[in-house]
Amino acid sequence: MSKFFETVMEIINWLLIFISPFLVFSIIAVIIYFNNPESNWLPLGLFAIGIVLGIILAERIRRKYGTTTYMGRLRGNAEFIDEQKEDDEAKK
Repeated sequence: MSKFFETVMEIINWLLIFISPFLVFSIIAVIIYFNNPESNWLPLGLFAIGIVLGIILAERIRRKYGTTTYMGRLRGNAEFIDEQKEDDEAKK
């Protein structure tokens, strides 16, 4: 069961890393498309670039650090922890 949970977390973290560049290029592509609906090739190209860059980034991070370790480092930094403590104190 532990190996299954570990695999699921790796997949979820891989998708979170993949989404970052894909979302940026997708938003740019949508903005370009709505400004000029006749040009279909540029937004499609930007979608493709976002997909390729997302895969490259996620795979590079997976091979170098491991996705769970990488995301843990991002979520475990001091600034994020301080913000969480402030939010928790504000809720009380």
